[in-house]
Amino acid sequence: MTVNDYTGQVYLGAVNKIYQLSNHLTLEASADMGPQDDSAECPVTQICSSTMKRKTDYWNKALVIDYPQSRLISCGSLFQGVCSVHKLDNVTHFETPANESVVANNATASTVAFIAHGPPKLPRMHVLYVGVSYTGNGPYRSDVPAVSSRSLDKSNMFAIATTGVTTGTRLLINSLSRDRYPIKYIYGFASKGFSYFVTVQKKSTEMPKPFLSKLVRICQKDVNYYSYTEVPLVCQFPDTVDYNLAQAAFVGRPGSELALSLGITAQDEVLFVVFAKSKDEGDVYNKPSSQSALCVYALSAIHRKFTQNIQHCFNGNGNQGLDFVNPSLGCVPTQVQINDDFCGMDVNTPLGGSMPIEAAPVLTFNDLLLTSVAATSTHDYTVAFLGTSNGHLKKAVVESVTSAFEYNDITIDRGK
Repeated sequence: MTVNDYTGQVYLGAVNKIYQLSNHLTLEASADMGPQDDSAECPVTQICSSTMKRKTDYWNKALVIDYPQSRLISCGSLFQGVCSVHKLDNVTHFETPANESVVANNATASTVAFIAHGPPKLPRMHVLYVGVSYTGNGPYRSDVPAVSSRSLDKSNMFAIATTGVTTGTRLLINSLSRDRYPIKYIYGFASKGFSYFVTVQKKSTEMPKPFLSKLVRICQKDVNYYSYTEVPLVCQFPDTVDYNLAQAAFVGRPGSELALSLGITAQDEVLFVVFAKSKDEGDVYNKPSSQSALCVYALSAIHRKFTQNIQHCFNGNGNQGLDFVNPSLGCVPTQVQINDDFCGMDVNTPLGGSMPIEAAPVLTFNDLLLTSVAATSTHDYTVAFLGTSNGHLKKAVVESVTSAFEYNDITIDRGK
């Protein structure tokens, strides 16, 4: 779902449909996207005369408004995960301008996409950032990057924004790890020249558990993705329950009381994340339990923690990590002083930082799974809206970096 900031119109991505609603939530238009004849054995060009196709549902994986071009971009699971471009005032008018595999090509794998600034000297100032889980659905998925920046210029629509012989605005998981190292993309956002993804992934490629949450970051000016860095994202009271699985996230501005507690201003931004503790079921270790929590993080503190992790490695400490991309090597000592605008080098890349971004929960639930979050501020107060797996919407005031209280519970759709 996405909402037009100017008109209030609501766009919904569903199975086989894209819906357009007015700001009063009345149906204005709908686009039929599926089912269509498709096969995972068929390449994105759909040139596969000998392949048997069958009617296949379209699952919307990404829905983004491109404000500078006044258009809606929808990406779905059909035809290896291609994207279409719709008119904002009538989504029934759309085209699929390029044969590019962009998003996941099945019903369940995660995809996160958002538009933000890209590298300089591109025809368009903005690019589409995409994080996508590896599906293994068909023989062509190894060509789809886990994280990429994609062109929004009509001459090169949805292609990797910049490419070199061995680099470009993309990151691929190596062939040995794709099937045994799942990465789930939860949320994406941009801040102060960087683009971020909230993810859930395993702590190690060698062990089936534990899973943990991480923040992934890329410098927007970086044409080679040398700046690609991951840092653990922790929501935990010391020596107590580790809420290790991020479920949803939201970036918003704090009220003055929360801002004061975080040591920031009300004009700064805050990352709100709802987490769950994992539960083990058979050999599945990344399923959320009904123990969940809300944590908040100042983006300025996140920024500093990335700088700290990068400087730590560039001083020659620890390992580069991320052996699901490249074999993990020791950090190479350099004389480079890392500032907050550091955009990566062809050394110590990609980098998995070991010093986590930490917060204690402001609100916890012992028998309830939180599945979505949004927030707003009104002068002194910060209000968080928390969706649950059983169809409720909870409202809570976040008083400080350590405390919040629930003040309302609305049944939206009981049990769903």
